[in-house]
Amino acid sequence: MPDDAIARDLIAAWIGECSRRDSHFSRANVTTHGHSVSHPHRVFDLPRARLAERGALRASRSEVIRYLVHVGGRPFGAAELAVDRAGRAIRVLSTNHGQFVHSSHRAFLGLDSMDFLQSKTESRHIRILRISALGLLAVWLHDPGGREPILIPLEPCTNEYEPGRPYSEDEYFAIAAAIAIDRLAKEGSSSLP
Repeated sequence: MPDDAIARDLIAAWIGECSRRDSHFSRANVTTHGHSVSHPHRVFDLPRARLAERGALRASRSEVIRYLVHVGGRPFGAAELAVDRAGRAIRVLSTNHGQFVHSSHRAFLGLDSMDFLQSKTESRHIRILRISALGLLAVWLHDPGGREPILIPLEPCTNEYEPGRPYSEDEYFAIAAAIAIDRLAKEGSSSLP
C-alpha cells in the first residue's frame, strides 16, 4: 500500500480542485479539510473476455488504490489513485459516489462480524474485484498463503447474486460467465471477447 500521508495529500488537493467547480464535493460543501479517508484497498479489474477461464482472478490486474472518503464521519465518496511500479501513489485518477461506496463501507465494517471469517481475515488481503463490463464489484478476500479466495458481491448487483453473501471463486465466476453469455446472446454475439 502507498504511504497514507502522500495519498491523503493527493486526495485533499483533488477535493480542493473539485470544490472550486461543479462537482459532488462542491455541492456538499466539502473542502480540503472537511473530510477523512479510510480503508485503502487495491482494485483489480477483470475484462469480460477472461470470465470463463479457470482461475480468472489470476488474470485480474491492479493499477489503482481506492480510498473511501468520509464527510462528517459518514461515507461520501471514493477516490482512486494511480500507483507507480514501487506502489507509491502518484495521482488521483477519479472520484465517485453512490451505492458502491456505501456498500463497500458496510462490507468492510461487517467483515469482522462474519462468523465464518473470524479465523480467516487475519492473513487475508482485502481487495475489490471490478468487472466493469457487467457492472459488478465484489470484496475479494485474498490469502497470499493460497487458501480459497472469498468473493462477496456489493450492492447494487444482478439478481443472480445475493449481496453480502460469500462465494467461492468457482461459484462467483460460474455466475458471472453465465451473465456475460446471456448478455452476449441478447446482443447477438457468440463469444466472450
